[in-house]
Amino acid sequence: MEAILPIVDMIAAKLATIAVILVVLKFVLIRTKMTRITAFFQRIHRPVSYFILFFALLHGVSSLHAFQEVDLFVYFLGLLSFISVLATIGTHVIKEKLDQAWMKWHRIFTVITLIILAVHLIFGFIAYFSLK
Repeated sequence: MEAILPIVDMIAAKLATIAVILVVLKFVLIRTKMTRITAFFQRIHRPVSYFILFFALLHGVSSLHAFQEVDLFVYFLGLLSFISVLATIGTHVIKEKLDQAWMKWHRIFTVITLIILAVHLIFGFIAYFSLK
């Protein structure tokens, strides 16, 4: 079982990262004239957001196999990243209560998530390659 955890960890991390990229592409592509591609990314935006949650949680749990070797800061950043994804999705869930401001908060939490995730990835790569 312990031999499979690092594999699950890496696959889940990669799938969560790909899902984040797919969700962010909607925001980037909506400003282009590629209407068919934009429509596709608008359609998959919400379901892929839930994949982020699933794969991020799977990555977090399966990464605990390296808890003794990896700096606690990496896990803290991962937890903050997960919480910011929850907050981003939460703005959509309670958008009726937020009225017109929901999109502003959704975008703010998206930017916060991307910043925290980028720092988590940087320190995560450093930790991963120091384990080798």
